[in-house]
Amino acid sequence: LFVVMGFVMVGAIMATDYVSQRYTDQPEVSALVVLGVATVLFVISHIIVQSFERVAQAARAQAEFIAIVSHQLRSPLTAIQWFIESLQADPKNCPPPFCENLSVIHEHSERMMKLVNELLEINRIEDGRFVLRLTPGSLLELTRQSIRDCAYVASQMQVRIELTAPAVIPQSLFDTSRMRWVVENL
Repeated sequence: LFVVMGFVMVGAIMATDYVSQRYTDQPEVSALVVLGVATVLFVISHIIVQSFERVAQAARAQAEFIAIVSHQLRSPLTAIQWFIESLQADPKNCPPPFCENLSVIHEHSERMMKLVNELLEINRIEDGRFVLRLTPGSLLELTRQSIRDCAYVASQMQVRIELTAPAVIPQSLFDTSRMRWVVENL
């Protein structure tokens, strides 16, 4: 950007000098015209540079905000998961209906943790550090698992999720967590 702006400024100054020398015989007037055009171009380039600096600063602030929020959300979610796991570990503290509800809460806290991790992934994408971990897998089985994971919430909302697919789908190569995210968002 700076190189392009430099070439534009030099070209504009040279063109202004050529035009002013052609239409006036006084070198002082020619110099003043060139000086005026150069001043205007410097002011415009300064405004452009400041705008780019503001954009870069906003991007850094956004990345920092995402990192801080992700960390602040991870700590309480981890504590919730540990507490649930400790309650589930002792059968005396966990009668069947209560334990089922704890399992649902635990699953949802894991989903929240995944969302926090996705926020961090967005940050990595913007920084150019995004990596896909491709592994062979069954898209059909992944879809069935996603439907099972959503079954409780769907039943509470009186929604029926139905999968219509061929009996056999060939193995595919994909990033399991990204593909699960895609299927869950359908």
